[in-house]
Formats: sequence, C-alpha cells, structure tokens
Amino acid sequence: MSPEGKWLRVNRAMCEIVGYSESELLSKTFQDITHPDDLDADLELVRGVLAGDTAVYQMDKRYIHASGRVVWVQLDVSLVRDRDGLPQHFIAQVQDITRRRTTEAQLRESEARFRRLASDAPLGIFQTDAIGKVVYANDTWAATCATTLDSAVGAEWFTVAERAQHDDLRAKWIWARMTGEPLSESVRMSVSGSDQARWIDIRLHPMTTDDGSRTAAWVGTATDITQLVEANDAITDSRDRAVLASQMKSQFLANMSHEIRTPMNGVVGMADLLADSPLSPVQRGHINALRSAAGSLLALLNDILDFAKIEAGK
Repeated sequence: MSPEGKWLRVNRAMCEIVGYSESELLSKTFQDITHPDDLDADLELVRGVLAGDTAVYQMDKRYIHASGRVVWVQLDVSLVRDRDGLPQHFIAQVQDITRRRTTEAQLRESEARFRRLASDAPLGIFQTDAIGKVVYANDTWAATCATTLDSAVGAEWFTVAERAQHDDLRAKWIWARMTGEPLSESVRMSVSGSDQARWIDIRLHPMTTDDGSRTAAWVGTATDITQLVEANDAITDSRDRAVLASQMKSQFLANMSHEIRTPMNGVVGMADLLADSPLSPVQRGHINALRSAAGSLLALLNDILDFAKIEAGK
C-alpha cells in the first residue's frame, strides 16, 4: 500500500478474503473497504508509523466484503522507507479470523447467558478449579452456605463446608479428587453467629480435559433442604407415634380379652355343674339358656383375643 493507503499489489489470498478481483482492489484504498467503526483506530496507527513513533503495528479489524458481509482480519503492518528515511510503502499481512471471532463472540454470549441464568437461579451453583478453589459462585450459593462471594471466590470450597457437622465429608472429598468420581452428600451445617443449623445437599461433578485424561475443574450445587428434612422428621415422628398407639391399643385389647375370658370359663364351668344337678324342667331350661349364651360369648372373646395377638405381632 502507498503511504496514502492505495493498494499497490495484492495476492490471490487477499482478493479471496475481501471478495474483490485484483483489478478492483488496486483501484481502491484500504479506507474504502475498512469498516467505519474501525477506520479511525487504523488511521491513528498508520499516522504513528509514518511519524516514526513505531515501526510496525498490529490490530484486529473488519473489512467490508464485496458481498456486503463483514470480514474480521488480523492485520500486521510495517513501513518501508527509502535511503533518506522517507516513507515508500506499507507491507501488510492479512489473516482471515472471521471464524475465530464468531466463535469467541458465541462463547462470550453463551457465558453471559449462563451467568445470567445462574445468577437468578434458586439453586446454589459454584465452580472450582482442579484442586477445589472457587472460581465462580452465585448469590444463592453464598446465601445457602452462609458466606459472601468476596470471601468464597479464591478460597477452597471445603473451607465453607468445614462448618458441616459431618465427619465423612472431608474424606469423601479427598476420595472424589483422587478418583474423579462425583460427590453427593447431605450435611448438617452450623450457621455462624447462631444456634441454628441447616441441612445442605452438596453435589460436585468433575469436568475433564478434552482428552479425558484428568480433571480440569469441578461444578457443584448446594441446596438448602432444611425444611424437607424437618418435614420428613415430623412425618417419621408422627408415624412412630401412630405405630406405638396402635401397638398399645392391641396390647390393651389382648390383655382385656384374656382377663375377661378367665371368669367366663368359670361361668361356663359352673353352668355345666348346675346342669348335672337335680333340676326342675324350668330350672334346666334356664341353665341351658345360660350355657348357650356363655358359650357364644366365650367364642367371641376367643376370636377377639386371636385378632389382638395378630395386631400385637404374636
């Protein structure tokens, strides 16, 4: 390029990058095809080289393709001077980096989307490096673990979990790091400055390198399950009380049936003795009625006693 920016010579690769033929490109200046948003920065660097402030410059910039689309390029420019030190022409190397810049933009958008979703999520989310130092955490995670983001980021996640009243948690974390296996544990964690405690469900999953040879990071969640645990405890307590009440009822029924059957046997026995003694026809009719009623009542008591024994587990 001339010091004014006119193309003096271009190769085929340059023509393919911007979509112009050689003759079309040689009739233009670099200013003609530079994206307007990048032109001022490019011209400022050109002026610096012409003034001798620097010998070369490099920048990522956009060209407008002949089709109208935007092309990202990496530009390396140096100035050739004559024997008297006067500028003769620029030599520029141009590399098409459109795909890379598109990918970078997509990654930035994806990361920004993830951070927005994670920030508003009702679930505590955090990420650590390979050894467990927190590199990211959302507000929910900090609130769940009763800490602050300033104190958590950069520290090992386990320093927060050390408040957990759980002897096996540290051993399980060490095992997870050694084996690369996920960690899942519900722990009881004390709250600083309070007599209260909360139950936290902690889960960690490893993220491996591209070749899968080692763990590069850990992604984890922390969920406050205190209300769920308390509800389960209440259900269990109610169930235990109901079972105990049922057992006491069955035991009482079995005892009462036994206590009633004993005198009933006596009544039946005395009725049998009276039936064998000299009786008038009327008296014998009364005794037979007594024996029949007592027998029916005794059979009923036997059935109740058998049912009570079944309920009592005997």
